[in-house]
Amino acid sequence: VHFQSGGGSFALATAGDTLITYCLSSDGRPLHLNALSFDGGWLPPSSNENSFGTKGSALPGTLPHNCAVSLPHRDNYEFVGNINGNRNNMLSSLTAPMNWNGSD
Repeated sequence: VHFQSGGGSFALATAGDTLITYCLSSDGRPLHLNALSFDGGWLPPSSNENSFGTKGSALPGTLPHNCAVSLPHRDNYEFVGNINGNRNNMLSSLTAPMNWNGSD
């Protein structure tokens, strides 16, 4: 696995935001790994990207059902779940809302 720095800056909106992580396959297609939303939930899928704006996201259709978590809006979150174990244990831990402590 080779990682490259993209440069620039990274800042999440305190009003709520979404992170969707992915890597690229050898043919350049995105392979979705997981998704986190802390703006209150996911919007229904749509092929019209204008239906999302800056305040909502839909889960990618290629994301496995057990790889996403939706949290209520908070300005800050800390993951307090288990960080050891196999892939399935980690996915269960990352996607369980009780493993995220939020504050404003």
